[in-house]
Amino acid sequence: MKTACRAISLTALIGALGLAAACGPDGPEVPETPDGFERQSAEGVTYAVPSDFATDRAQVDVMLAGETVDSAAAVGGTAQAEIKLETGLEYIDKDWEYEVPGVPEAERYDYTYEYTGGEAGIETVRGTDIALKLEDGSGVLFRLTGDQAYLEDELVTQITESLHAGE
Repeated sequence: MKTACRAISLTALIGALGLAAACGPDGPEVPETPDGFERQSAEGVTYAVPSDFATDRAQVDVMLAGETVDSAAAVGGTAQAEIKLETGLEYIDKDWEYEVPGVPEAERYDYTYEYTGGEAGIETVRGTDIALKLEDGSGVLFRLTGDQAYLEDELVTQITESLHAGE
């Protein structure tokens, strides 16, 4: 019986040490800012975009979805329903357990749709929504959208992996 208690205690201790190392004394570890990127903050989260981010071809929107939400799924489900209604998009790739430093619950949705807005040179819009339930219970939607030709995989990865809780 003593051995089992020690094993559980050791496991708990290792887990606590791992959590402390990941969070550090002042909260979650801030992801590295890629070279040539600038940090931005809004609605309790921080992210990075290139210093020459082409705002005429892509944009980041960070929206408060509610002071108190049930889950990241509630935030993401509402956002995706609106996108589907507005654009008629069919395909969404979902990551139900997306990890964002300092955020207890997050989901990621990647999608594309045909652009009918008339902007020259934009045929397909690429979007990435990350639905967040923050520590304080508030819901936030991080949305990166733009010209699919501009938002290449590497750029989307650099921006989304820079996201974390805190301002």
